[in-house]
Amino acid sequence: MKRLKIQDVIVVEGKHDAAKIKAVVDGDVLITNGTHISSAFMQLLKNMTAQRGVIIFTDPDSPGQYIRRKLHQAIPNAKHAVLTSQSHKIGVEHASEEEIVVALKHAQALQATQAKPVLSHRDMYDLKLMGHAASAALRDQLCKQLHLPKANGKTLRNYLVMLNLNKHDVEALL
Repeated sequence: MKRLKIQDVIVVEGKHDAAKIKAVVDGDVLITNGTHISSAFMQLLKNMTAQRGVIIFTDPDSPGQYIRRKLHQAIPNAKHAVLTSQSHKIGVEHASEEEIVVALKHAQALQATQAKPVLSHRDMYDLKLMGHAASAALRDQLCKQLHLPKANGKTLRNYLVMLNLNKHDVEALL
């Protein structure tokens, strides 16, 4: 398999994740070394974002989601690569080369907008993405389709707003 060339810096959780990415990608990888991220590392990422761009590629587990949120708060214009595999082993280090390539090709920038939210909590309820028995399954399906991390209703709404999707856009996807 030919290695995928990526200009953005890819941020992963650990050294095994980095080794897996480097086997598939021709590009630079930085490691957070867990959930405690130093202010110096955050500053380095902010500088990288200004020069080259950053792709956050963390595991879909709780620590990975925590790291993703923390990095996104500090670097709102970072891109997000997400594994959508439903295999029993989760995480970047266990993903296949194909899954990694797909995730990186679908990496999306979740841009924070200054505009009024285009999708309300009521819209999420009307779309059955919140407050219904099947909401979790429907959210999981939508997250997978949009290559977003698995999310609860409030977090998914925030992601959809950042993607500038309105009720009609989401309805068309469901």
